[in-house]
Amino acid sequence: MNTVSRLRRLAYKLSTTGLPLLAFAVVPPSAFAGPVLTPIILNGSFENVGTASASFSINNTTILPSWTAVGVTGNKILNCLVYAGATNNLCGTAFGGGLQFWVNPGPSPDGGNYVAIDGDQNFSVPFTQTVTGLTPGERYSISFYQAAAQQMGFDGATTERWSVSLGASPVQLTTLMTNANHGAVGWMRQTLSFTAANATELLKFVAVGTPNGLPPFVLLDGVSIAVAVPEPASFALIGLGLLALPALRRLRKKQ
Repeated sequence: MNTVSRLRRLAYKLSTTGLPLLAFAVVPPSAFAGPVLTPIILNGSFENVGTASASFSINNTTILPSWTAVGVTGNKILNCLVYAGATNNLCGTAFGGGLQFWVNPGPSPDGGNYVAIDGDQNFSVPFTQTVTGLTPGERYSISFYQAAAQQMGFDGATTERWSVSLGASPVQLTTLMTNANHGAVGWMRQTLSFTAANATELLKFVAVGTPNGLPPFVLLDGVSIAVAVPEPASFALIGLGLLALPALRRLRKKQ
């Protein structure tokens, strides 16, 4: 007997004992709708770079497989993949070359390549992937690593963070990184939870930096998705409901 069948059978038993189904109010509807699918993020570590052999701009729909970051025509959008082992290189030979970070935050915990996107709001564009295999109504956790850096040749303190969304779910902001002049902020793990409305949703990262013009760069690596684990309070309520069963049975016998 599978888990869903067991839950339905237990729900029936509880209803015949007179116990309100309070405990099951915390179980997501998807638990009774069938097996939960397991979506994946494609190329979430950015190791698939096609035929590229150095850091490069990702300003089109094909240069970084599974991801899209299209700049506005005529604008100098700095959306880059930084190759593993690069010290302070920024975008390789893109945009005429010679673009560098003042300080590189070092390799990410995920290892390998990472993405760096200009957080200047005059130029920042969404970095996206279409995610399939979602279960409508199910809650998912999006996990990744973030860091921050600044482009050499500009002076002043900056802040950096990601704005993240999944489909029409409310946009969420990651931990704000405060970056000193000519500095960098090291890698940190981030996990955000979203409820899927459809089986296919657009996962979107937008670099948010201040002030405009310096520019602040937001870094990304190790993007993954998983079904969100229920809060401990949910398990506690289910446990309380089950513990109440013996007392309710005795009460019913007396009646």
